[in-house]
Amino acid sequence: MNRVEKFKELRMRRRRSFLCIVLFVFIILAGFTTVDYSLNSIMNNEKRISVISFKRINDSCISIGIMNMNMKIDLGIVNKSCDKIKKLLKQWERKYINSAKNIFILKNIMKIINYML
Repeated sequence: MNRVEKFKELRMRRRRSFLCIVLFVFIILAGFTTVDYSLNSIMNNEKRISVISFKRINDSCISIGIMNMNMKIDLGIVNKSCDKIKKLLKQWERKYINSAKNIFILKNIMKIINYML
């Protein structure tokens, strides 16, 4: 086997391996969606796929469901953390930022944080 044939065979093996991995991921995702659809139709009488779902329970709590396993997150804690991040960014802006480009970037970050709240 010469050098050209050897590298040609390596390329073919690499391509086959990649296609096997893609097929494996596709089959796993198809299985997850099938199981989720059947569980939702049996348990909740809803004929839809909801692998991941988000529901607002009240103003201070969100329920995140992954494969019908729900987890509640308190938004009060998240808001406090965002406020701390905003304070740190403002302090950082006062101390370290001198160039116009960095001020522009920091103001955009602040806009994004304010939009999330």
